[in-house]
Amino acid sequence: MMLFKTTIATKKIATLVVLAGCCAFCFVPINDVNAINIPDQIKQSVEAQIHQKMQAANNIVDEATAIAVPKETVVCEDKHLNKIECKEWAWFGECEKNVEFMNESCKESCGLCPKSDAVVDKDDDDGDNDEECHDWFATCTEWAEKGNDKVDNLCHGHWHSNKGTWTMTGAYVVEFCPKACKTCDIHLDDRDVQNLNIGLPQTFPGMNEDKELRNLIKGKVAETRSYIESIENDDIKAVCKMSHPNCARFALSSDCTDHKDHPIMKYGCAAACQTCEQLVNDNGIFEAQHMWANALRDYNEKNSNSNVVKKTIGITA
Repeated sequence: MMLFKTTIATKKIATLVVLAGCCAFCFVPINDVNAINIPDQIKQSVEAQIHQKMQAANNIVDEATAIAVPKETVVCEDKHLNKIECKEWAWFGECEKNVEFMNESCKESCGLCPKSDAVVDKDDDDGDNDEECHDWFATCTEWAEKGNDKVDNLCHGHWHSNKGTWTMTGAYVVEFCPKACKTCDIHLDDRDVQNLNIGLPQTFPGMNEDKELRNLIKGKVAETRSYIESIENDDIKAVCKMSHPNCARFALSSDCTDHKDHPIMKYGCAAACQTCEQLVNDNGIFEAQHMWANALRDYNEKNSNSNVVKKTIGITA
């Protein structure tokens, strides 16, 4: 009986030793597999699994590293929250008067952004795009349709009105209301010959450096186009053109009245002077047609796209 109990006790101790050994194996860190005495086959299998997992982790890291991370794009734009104020301040000369603040807060309005970096060029070369050409004020349509006590349309002519310490003019309205003023497609360059079909592109010395003058000329071109479109006599409308590149500038001054009998004003700039109906007198239609044909011929000789212009306008020079 004593022998039987001893045997049972011995078996229990042996079992505990085996279990302890297994548990010891279970809790040995995976990197310490060499610390325990296990068959080489098992050791090699464990090491292979470790290698595979480490290799897979390295592949994931490599793939993530290989993905090109775009650099943060620094957009050149007006930082001031009110974009209209930036544009208005720039128009009234604050970029030169208040340099430090404007350069920091209204960089785009001050023209300091490279063309490709600007968020939206408000008056770029393709300003006739509906998404880019827009009015900045809710009152723009009213300004264009009702005018004031001086003019019927605030987009046109020489007038001025005080806005605080600033002075509003027709050039200001053209700048901030291009859609209402119908100047979105007026570029004052060769495109106008083909696109507007109202005569030569209008220009004047110093125009590109004088934004006030440039916008006044734009407004006069828009006004001239509307006038031509209103003419009911097709014979008159066909020859009612701006045959001189300075017609719009002349019409902004008193030249239409002071020099009304001069051939350039009487026939070549009748459209800008809004006197085309008078061409029915004194063989005026022939004179206007002759002057326009000569002007177009001279223009075509200076431009490589002369055939396109002739075909579009429908005049044989």
